[in-house]
Amino acid sequence: MKKSIIIFMAIIISLTGCKSQGATNEPPEVSINIGGKQIQYAVEKNKWNGSVYDKEDIFKTILKKGIDIPSIEIGETTEIEFKNNPPEQLEIYDILLDDTGSQIYGDEMIINIPVELKDGKASFEINTHMASYLSSLYVEDKKDIRGFKMIASWGDNECEYGFIIKTGKEIDRSEISEEERKRIDLYVDVMEAAFLEENGGDSFLAVNLDTLEGLSDTAKEAVLERLKSLSANVYDIEDVKDDSAKFEMDDQKELIKSKDGTLLWIELEEYKDNKATITGVSWFGNLGAVFPKYEASFKNDKWELELISMAIS
Repeated sequence: MKKSIIIFMAIIISLTGCKSQGATNEPPEVSINIGGKQIQYAVEKNKWNGSVYDKEDIFKTILKKGIDIPSIEIGETTEIEFKNNPPEQLEIYDILLDDTGSQIYGDEMIINIPVELKDGKASFEINTHMASYLSSLYVEDKKDIRGFKMIASWGDNECEYGFIIKTGKEIDRSEISEEERKRIDLYVDVMEAAFLEENGGDSFLAVNLDTLEGLSDTAKEAVLERLKSLSANVYDIEDVKDDSAKFEMDDQKELIKSKDGTLLWIELEEYKDNKATITGVSWFGNLGAVFPKYEASFKNDKWELELISMAIS
């Protein structure tokens, strides 16, 4: 009888311990450090211990609370640390905001930052936001307001941490003409469309910058930044063409196929005023590539693409 009671009590203690570990009253504190600066943040519950919360946008909450918004240099490293009860999953999003904390562009301009949470720690680099180069909201020397939303989950429990920083422009956009910005939009739209048709993976993208007609070196750098909406790792093909970790090559060092990555370029047939005939290429092997061809029209400050043919190898 005593043995049965001891076993019964052990089961109760075990179950109680498991429940208390996964169901805390409040989300744990987190440390956010960027380039040696400790960053203040706000936290809000989405779903917690069976309750669903109707809450204000976290960035508006930050502005109402008067939380400090530091200026951060492009290239600084963000270090995140949960010292107690780290989440099982962590997703981080980079969103361009206006002065009121509202999202400026649509969800397609939200950057999903890939991170690996290990021992409660994660890190990522602050890069220029791809939407910084959109001409419609360009103001020379203005700093971008960046909202970072971290969605953390522990089983059914979920909360979001948020912080806001300001960043300058890594590239001097005053060197990019209005005509170049128009071409940047076209080339990026076409390469993104080709990539979405089919690709060899998104662990990296390589771009043949020599095909980007009518762009300066600064404008070409802007194209690479914009394509980070598809992958965090975007390169000039000239910088990685001999990298055996990214490409398989034959004896003559010619590329045969990519390794979980994609090579992009364009083939511009005609460009005049607000019309263009252009092909986007998404290459991931000599026997793996797509060549969608588009008629493009520039209307209401954006390009509209009409697919007119598709070639596949």
